[in-house]
Amino acid sequence: MISQEDLARRNEALARTIDKMKAAKSAGFQDLGFDMMSWFARNTAHECGTAACIAGWVVHANSNLEIPELIDIGKGNNSNIPERARELLRLSAEEASILFFAQSSETQNLPFYNVTIDHAIGVLEHFLDTGTLTWQALPDLEALVED
Repeated sequence: MISQEDLARRNEALARTIDKMKAAKSAGFQDLGFDMMSWFARNTAHECGTAACIAGWVVHANSNLEIPELIDIGKGNNSNIPERARELLRLSAEEASILFFAQSSETQNLPFYNVTIDHAIGVLEHFLDTGTLTWQALPDLEALVED
């Protein structure tokens, strides 16, 4: 069970992340794009040249690290971006798997490379509003699921 203090910190971090993601989308992703396949990396698929997944966005929105520093710590399989994001959001290991890897019994066929920033924002907003972390809350989940 999460303490009231940790819940308040989680909600603050969620709100900052959602706000930062929405602002970036509105500005046309000038500094940072969205890509569930990258913790935090240079990405030529985005006009800005850099992209991050949900965990990368959480760390970006809730730390004082600049994008080049985040790229350095986000490199390769040894990245500590997911651990930092898990700590910032006060997530259990199971919750982190659900959020960062779309891994749970309800999402067994969800290819996270199809997840867009709108999907990510929807999941984060649902988590903030209800305290329940689930991809089932997405109205267009069926469009993401592969058979």
